[in-house]
Amino acid sequence: MLDENRVKRMTEVALYDKKEHHNIEIAEEYTGRNYVSMRLLRAWVLGTLMFLIFYGMIVLFIYYRYFTTIHVSTLITTLFVGVVCYVVFIFIVLRTTGRHARNVYRRAKRIYKEFAELKKQLKQYYQAQETGENNANTYTV
Repeated sequence: MLDENRVKRMTEVALYDKKEHHNIEIAEEYTGRNYVSMRLLRAWVLGTLMFLIFYGMIVLFIYYRYFTTIHVSTLITTLFVGVVCYVVFIFIVLRTTGRHARNVYRRAKRIYKEFAELKKQLKQYYQAQETGENNANTYTV
């Protein structure tokens, strides 16, 4: 015997799982602090590499193009400007990444709770059918 509500719930749970699998996985695998920390670490590493590559390219271009001799004061000024730019850049990157990661985790947690509620309702249908509760939507195949 097939219960129409049970089949609807099974389909609903399966479609929800397929659609929101990534968010459900985030909420199941990580705590909020771990997820945000992982994202911040990744952003710091990638941001640092990206900054070093671009800043290095700019400095090499400027030195190659405009300077015939390089003085110690020029190197110190370049280093100071680079450190200040890096601090500002990495601050912006980490701040935006942290905000985004917290929002993603909150959304994933909300979706996970909705998914858990759908599974709970499906389990209730299973239990009701096992105990022999029949309703008008039950069909025999």
